[in-house]
Amino acid sequence: MGKPSRKQSRGRKEREQEARLRARGVGIVKNEKGETTGYRVPVDPELAKTLKEVMTEYEKQFGKAPEPTMTFAEIMKAIGRPLPSEEEFINETAQAMVAAGVAKHLIYAFIKTGGFLLTEENRDLVPEERVREFEGACEEYEQIVAQGGDPWEQFVWKPESN
Repeated sequence: MGKPSRKQSRGRKEREQEARLRARGVGIVKNEKGETTGYRVPVDPELAKTLKEVMTEYEKQFGKAPEPTMTFAEIMKAIGRPLPSEEEFINETAQAMVAAGVAKHLIYAFIKTGGFLLTEENRDLVPEERVREFEGACEEYEQIVAQGGDPWEQFVWKPESN
């Protein structure tokens, strides 16, 4: 028996990925051709309560459910509770990470990747490209520090020390 083809290897990898996702309670939505079109992710009860409150508020103000194409940010803005900008979110979260004692290389990677945080819990759910991007940012931080540089000079927000 020969080596599996790329298509067979890809199919095996996809099945393994799906098994890992299902083990975490993630539902996989497929179309009639069997292609993955989306995911159903379990939601924390507190978040589910907040989402329900937001939807109820929208329906109360507008007399109907939000359009299916509306993003959560658009819904929040419509009901008068706009979300912070991406930059504000990243800066506020980075400040909270510093206060919580999160390692500086992880904070750097969080900022560098636009607010993405790789964890053991989400690693299997994240595309490999995103994992490489985050890990590359961690390595970049370490290299800059090892060379005596300031990894924070490129950012508007800076922690108190390296």
